[in-house]
Amino acid sequence: MKTYDYRGSVIKEGNKTTSIAYVQCACGCLASRMSSNSDKYKCSWCKRTYMLGKEIYR
Repeated sequence: MKTYDYRGSVIKEGNKTTSIAYVQCACGCLASRMSSNSDKYKCSWCKRTYMLGKEIYR
């Protein structure tokens, strides 16, 4: 799963210092963080919800 910072730049795998703002959704859009202290991300277009590393809802 590709991850992105707040500027939209891809975060390389293994980088633990950069805060993840978005993850790549299966529909092709970027899913944004649901709240500032959450590991959950939601796509505003298709409504899929993700935790880092896996999809948890449809």
